[in-house]
Amino acid sequence: MLHLPDTPTETIEALYNSITGVLPEWGTAERTAVNESYSDVLRFISIAALALSAPMFVYVLLLPDLKLR
Repeated sequence: MLHLPDTPTETIEALYNSITGVLPEWGTAERTAVNESYSDVLRFISIAALALSAPMFVYVLLLPDLKLR
């Protein structure tokens, strides 16, 4: 709804339920909005993955013996 403010709810539901079946044509404002929404989702997933993996780097520095035998 953020990137498609004037679009009917039925269209948004159709886009949400079928990621490739109901996509708008290339170059339209709706297609650009769908692409921006997808980028937002990927950004949130990437930030969450980075935040969850960051403590592991700190834990590695706290290991007593860093040499593999």
